[in-house]
Amino acid sequence: MRKIRPPNMPRWQWNKKLYDDLILDEKELTRTRNLDSEANKMADTFKHWLGIIITVVIMLVIIAMIGLSLSGSPDNSCGQGYHWVEDFRGINSGCTPD
Repeated sequence: MRKIRPPNMPRWQWNKKLYDDLILDEKELTRTRNLDSEANKMADTFKHWLGIIITVVIMLVIIAMIGLSLSGSPDNSCGQGYHWVEDFRGINSGCTPD
């Protein structure tokens, strides 16, 4: 949109006003660009740390699952020649020879 000079304003003053408006617009644009850049940096940092946290949680879950599978159930923990016997009260439970 073209700006029209008021009739009572000298041309030099009008030119200065146009120049100042242009400089202010450029400063505003630069400030907006800087804010966008800062927001992008913050979003990238957030995504980076979120990725690290998710990776660590997944690794901990996998380690826990491996640990549980290696610990074995009581049926498998007696070894060869023994079997697991469980009292109905759970008091005299344990491995006994076959």
